[in-house]
Amino acid sequence: MLNDINWTLLTLHLVQHKTGFGLALPLDAEAASAIADYILRGRPDTELTYVFLTSVMPYRKLNDKSSIANILNKYTKLSGIDKSAYDGKTFHAFRRSIGSWLLNTNSEPEMISQILGHQSRNVLKYYLPMDVSSLRICAIGFEEIPVRSEVYQ
Repeated sequence: MLNDINWTLLTLHLVQHKTGFGLALPLDAEAASAIADYILRGRPDTELTYVFLTSVMPYRKLNDKSSIANILNKYTKLSGIDKSAYDGKTFHAFRRSIGSWLLNTNSEPEMISQILGHQSRNVLKYYLPMDVSSLRICAIGFEEIPVRSEVYQ
């Protein structure tokens, strides 16, 4: 909603759908600028108080996964990115990416859980496999394994 944005403190207040808990998140200045630009120049002129609306009349809030998935698919196609079923190029990939990025920046597990809408920090283990740099640390070489066949050479 438009009144969920505190422009003075640059915070976004919302109730997470996944948990039902209220959350206040910092709003990066660049993101706030992009949202302000959308509200002033891209958002349909209407009395509706939702921030993000459909672009054609009758205007209504973007409220389901298929609306957002359709927008992602539209711009994926326009950008020339090949997409096929089950290739991981979905809106959920953004959640996985932000989870991995937050892990890589040594963010507090509680904060990561809040941002992703998890009630338990144990869920973070699902984001660890996406962290390629950490996986490289765990990888072992084949130097100590005797090669009995030419297949590996």
